[in-house]
This record gives sequence, C-alpha cells and structure tokens, in this order.
Amino acid sequence: MTIQHSAVDFAGPARFHLALNVADIKVSTAFYSALLEQAPTKERPGYAKFEVAHPSINLTLNQSAKVGAGALSHMGVQLKDTGQLARIRERLTAAGLVKSVETDQVCCYAKQDKIWVADPDGNMIEFFVVLEADSFAEDDPAYVSAQQTGAAAAAATGCCG
Repeated sequence: MTIQHSAVDFAGPARFHLALNVADIKVSTAFYSALLEQAPTKERPGYAKFEVAHPSINLTLNQSAKVGAGALSHMGVQLKDTGQLARIRERLTAAGLVKSVETDQVCCYAKQDKIWVADPDGNMIEFFVVLEADSFAEDDPAYVSAQQTGAAAAAATGCCG
C-alpha cells in the first residue's frame, strides 16, 4: 500500500472539518473572517474555505437554499483561560458580534464562563472556559432532576444552548 501525504499542512495528525450551508456566501464570509481574524484560504462561486491554525479546523461555507435550524445544536471553541476569553470578548464586542455573555454558568454539569455569537444564518457559536469540571453535587436539585427524568431534564436546565 502506497501512503500519500496531504497536500495541505496543518498542526497535529488530524484536524476537525465543518461544512456549513449558508444563505449568502458574501455575508457569511465577512462574518467568519471577522470571527476567525483571517481571510478565507480559498474562495470560489458559492464557496469559501477557512483553514484555521488555532483551533485547528477546516471550515467550509457552501451557499445553499438549505439553511436554518436543524440537527446542529451549536458550535464552540473551548479555551484554556479567562484571559483568552476576555480578549475574544473584547474583539467580538467591538465588531458587534456578541449576542450574550454568561459568567459562572452551570452548563452540562460544569461551571463555565462563555460568550455567544450567532452567524448570519442563526448558527450559535460559543467561546467558553470550564471553571469547575463537576459542579453538581448529588444533593443539587438539578442533578436529582436529571437523574430522575434523564435528558429532558438536562435540556430544561439550559445545557449548552
């Protein structure tokens, strides 16, 4: 078996790829350029590709009539510290992109600080730092409720979006 190497270089042995359908390629390209602080790596009619080093992701935008709510809950970028989050919050607030800010938010059974932005097609994107990995105690009402009723209770407590 002959092994061929990727024609595209990126950090690490693999990277995440995400392809989004967008209603307006120009509007979405401008949004993601501001969000990611870089121009697209490749642009073609109805198509834009961003090869981002940090976090390592291959993001493609495809103009399509099929946009809006679907199976995607949200996207996110987990950060290592609140200093990073503060810098991103400042930059995205200046660009008019921040939709909400949450501090000490219990989400998915962890305490987090986060900011949310929405792309032009309504896809929600969170930037977050986990402050406490396990913040529900067994006597916490939300924990007890989730144990009793399963995923429906977790969803009702506002778990990540």
